[in-house]
Amino acid sequence: MKKPQKAAALIDYISMQVAAGLYPVGSRLPSVRRLAMKFALSYGTTRRGIGFLVEKGVLLSTDGKFCVAPIEAD
Repeated sequence: MKKPQKAAALIDYISMQVAAGLYPVGSRLPSVRRLAMKFALSYGTTRRGIGFLVEKGVLLSTDGKFCVAPIEAD
């Protein structure tokens, strides 16, 4: 999946927050609606951005909620 350009700021923000440890492993992200409002994105664009991070292994999706995935050792 290509990085959704409209959601680039959201993707970069979440990625940086995770890398900095501000969202520790297992912590839940704010709701999709809250993130959409914060970044002035549509709900669908926000979901695509989060979906990109799930596909990349940065986030996990459980019960409709999103949380930070554990880092897998290579």
